[in-house]
Amino acid sequence: MTLKFGKTAIGVFGALALTLAIAPFAAAQRGGGGAKVQLPTGEARKAVLNNCTACHGIDPFGTKRFDRAGWQAEIDSMKAKGAEVQDKDIPVLLDYLVKAFGPDVPLPGGGRGNQAAGPDAAALSILNGACTACHNLTRVNTQNLTQAAWQDIVERMKGKGAAVTDNDVSTLVEYLFRTHGPQ
Repeated sequence: MTLKFGKTAIGVFGALALTLAIAPFAAAQRGGGGAKVQLPTGEARKAVLNNCTACHGIDPFGTKRFDRAGWQAEIDSMKAKGAEVQDKDIPVLLDYLVKAFGPDVPLPGGGRGNQAAGPDAAALSILNGACTACHNLTRVNTQNLTQAAWQDIVERMKGKGAAVTDNDVSTLVEYLFRTHGPQ
């Protein structure tokens, strides 16, 4: 049996193959996406899927390192924002979050707590502290903006009460432009 494809079919298949081949490289070049968090197994998986993913993905978990009280405060914050977290799932969620993202679990690239090691430590500390106080980092990680656009956003967030000093603004804008600038 011989299959015959027209030029259009080969073109579509070729474009698909090329896209699949370069997608990992394009994602890596984009930078700043942070580590991808894998769904847990068992009861924790059910609890995360039933209570957390209706509003956001799970990658923001990987940007935080809280103790049990800190994760409880995070769950309480989500509930205050309208999340319908099942009471029976809270102990399961807390056990998972503390085990996987507790204060003694290293951040990707090093560092512990909500601090990262290396040249980006100061910017990541600001990002993980000031920015995640109100929203998750999906907004940041899906953008590729100019330096002026990042400057505008950071200044606007500061005006809305983000805990960012004048010195923090330049540190954060430089980092965001370098890691989430136009590609």
